[in-house]
Amino acid sequence: MASNFYVSADIFKEKIAKYAGAILGIIFFVYAGAFAWLIYDNHGARIFLNKNLGLGVGQNSLVSINFYKNNNLSGPIFNNFDIGSALDFWLYPGERVFVDNRPDIFSREFFKQIYIPMQNDPAKWQLYSEQYKINLIYFSHTDGTPWAREFLAARLKDANWPLIYFDDYTVIMVKNNDNNKAVIEKYKIDDEKFALRLNELLAGAHDNEKLHLADLAVTYSRIDLAENIYQAILAKRPEDAKILAALGFLATILLSYFPPELMEHVPSKLIPYFATKTAQFWWAIIPIIATLLNRRQQSKSTIE
Repeated sequence: MASNFYVSADIFKEKIAKYAGAILGIIFFVYAGAFAWLIYDNHGARIFLNKNLGLGVGQNSLVSINFYKNNNLSGPIFNNFDIGSALDFWLYPGERVFVDNRPDIFSREFFKQIYIPMQNDPAKWQLYSEQYKINLIYFSHTDGTPWAREFLAARLKDANWPLIYFDDYTVIMVKNNDNNKAVIEKYKIDDEKFALRLNELLAGAHDNEKLHLADLAVTYSRIDLAENIYQAILAKRPEDAKILAALGFLATILLSYFPPELMEHVPSKLIPYFATKTAQFWWAIIPIIATLLNRRQQSKSTIE
């Protein structure tokens, strides 16, 4: 049996040696192809990449921190996990972040009892923002967690925390008090300024950055602006399932706000996007069906 094993091993080694050149060639072409695709994606579609390839801090990433420093803004800061380490790099030791990715400093209990409740429980936000004397919110709006989405939507409607800056990655809000009065008067972003700033950012943005901005527009309750962004991208990428699903999600929002007597007319708005392509139709209609089923279940629970 042992001799058979060694014979098999020798045969295997011979085959490896025989095909080594072909195997190395395949590996080379796979890596070269992947690298070429990343270069193409970096200069074009941005399907996988959100930012430019390269080392160091991207130029666009410095815009928000320059705004912070040039206007002498100050904390205490409430930030989300995604941007904490970058703020450490930019602001330490002048400012301390609320959270970053150091597990030895921020425990599981901190996240469960303070960080997440501050975002999804208005009473906890009120309690802890006063306890920690929060003066400024510096937040990555690309954070996809449910609590972050809920928090941003609430704060963007909160007159106590006016929005003074945003880009394709971050938002900055300050507490509405006497200390921040001058910066609020100078930079407060209302509906009109939000649309102007959004269009300014879109002019030089890649598709993934545009999607981030569309998502922010939804959170800001400007569904019309988000739809315009999706339409522009869809014109270039007509079979992109991600864009079609996003349009379907917008339809679910419309369904949530439309009175019942008008709900039957909402889906007709989506027809131009789908034409006769069944796959495209289902990508966008699934979120609508999910919303309707959820409503039905809620109605059933209420009756029971």
